[in-house]
Amino acid sequence: MINGGTLGTPVIGTISIPGTVTALGFSAAIAPGVGSITDAAGGTLTANAQLGNIFYTALGTAAGNRTIGTPTNPTGYQNLTYALKASGSANATIVWDSGVFRFSDAGTPTIGTGVKWNYFGWRRNAIDSKYDFQGSSKEVG
Repeated sequence: MINGGTLGTPVIGTISIPGTVTALGFSAAIAPGVGSITDAAGGTLTANAQLGNIFYTALGTAAGNRTIGTPTNPTGYQNLTYALKASGSANATIVWDSGVFRFSDAGTPTIGTGVKWNYFGWRRNAIDSKYDFQGSSKEVG
């Protein structure tokens, strides 16, 4: 009770993020969104950062390197995780768009050769519009 009254159930509206097309609900602010990227052998895989923070794709059996392209609709200081799984029969090299992804002295991350998940973490540096490499976990599962 507050000053003789009762406190009802709070109502939470939507959370608006600048640049988004659709307002996000409360759960989007506390739980990461999960999206997928369509595999394109020899092509570019591009994530829409507005749709999630974690993007999964299982690489198909067609040979060819995959380029991870510049994410669309980014938010300043947003974390992105790419989860990539090789097919085991036509493993590919992952090429990170050098215009937007930058690495520390750890070097350029590569995908494992087994049929397991490989996770690559990034944080957007909004000051200079780059994604800084945060680390990786390979051959999980």
